[in-house]
Amino acid sequence: MIKIARDKYKADWVINADADEFWYSTSLNLKTDIERYKNNNINVLQTFLINFHPIENRTDFFNSYYFIKRNLSPFEQEKLNITSNRFSDACFRTKVLHKTKGFKMIAMGNHSKKKKNKREVFCPYIRPYHYLVRNYKHFEAKVIKGGKAYENYPDKIRGEHWRRWYRYYQQGRLKEAYEQEFAINKWDKLSEYGVVVKDNTIYNYLKHNGII
Repeated sequence: MIKIARDKYKADWVINADADEFWYSTSLNLKTDIERYKNNNINVLQTFLINFHPIENRTDFFNSYYFIKRNLSPFEQEKLNITSNRFSDACFRTKVLHKTKGFKMIAMGNHSKKKKNKREVFCPYIRPYHYLVRNYKHFEAKVIKGGKAYENYPDKIRGEHWRRWYRYYQQGRLKEAYEQEFAINKWDKLSEYGVVVKDNTIYNYLKHNGII
């Protein structure tokens, strides 16, 4: 797709967006914020991925605006007895957008890329908001689909968490796994620690444009 964008449509930049992401620009114009770097020979922009937290478990999840804004330190995880990596460094990833010129390969998950003469900087003006899990029903549907797929996948090392959740589903314990994964019963502490916070950026944008 990147090569098609480059060769057929003559694209200068590519955003490697997943279907469950909103790429928000503080200027409300992605092109404007990308062009801030046009005179610095920058060819890769790194952005910080902001993960949605389904604490309210709403079906109209766009009307909820809780996001995981920082990781828990190891001693905080120990103090709160939270073992899920949802709040660890493992889930605090960056995403990249990049110039098509010199493109070699994009990494799994679009978190990084290989590029000839790579010149990369962090871009604070563009933020991807990630709606990985929106509510319990969505989590359940993903686990069933992902679990069945990994059952038929020959590499038994990959997808360990999907396999684990699918076992919980088969045992009728998936709701328990969901509550552990998102530390639902630790909501007050996560809020107190500034880990899960209100961020109404996407809500306000969609509301302003009459989408919700």
